Amino acid sequence: MKIAVTGPHCSGKSTLLNRVEADLNLPNIKFVKFDGSSCPINYSNKSVINNRDNEIAITLWMISKLTSREIETQYSLDHKQTDIIIFDRCLLDQLVYPAVSLKEDISISTIRKYIDLWLSLSPYDLIFY
Repeated sequence: MKIAVTGPHCSGKSTLLNRVEADLNLPNIKFVKFDGSSCPINYSNKSVINNRDNEIAITLWMISKLTSREIETQYSLDHKQTDIIIFDRCLLDQLVYPAVSLKEDISISTIRKYIDLWLSLSPYDLIFY
């Protein structure tokens, strides 16, 4: 089962998952966390994300990291007794955040098509917002 926890920045996604992981401590559940601090663009600075080119660059970086994280997790767990994978953040976040800044920009439709394609190949069983 593939589960995603999504929501706004600083809404407590990681805190929630850390607590659930500590409480459950079950070997058949894999918690996959995400740390965006390695992004080459500091997206915590509001003036940075109010720039179209930066928003697109951040979104593409996030999409590449989130997709590769899912692929790597799936392949690393293929031969293990893991029944549930829970992701902190997911590709759906990349539909919301840039849409606020980019509105009807052509890049939004391209981003949406990529995410739709990925989800058709590797859907989430549950999404918690």
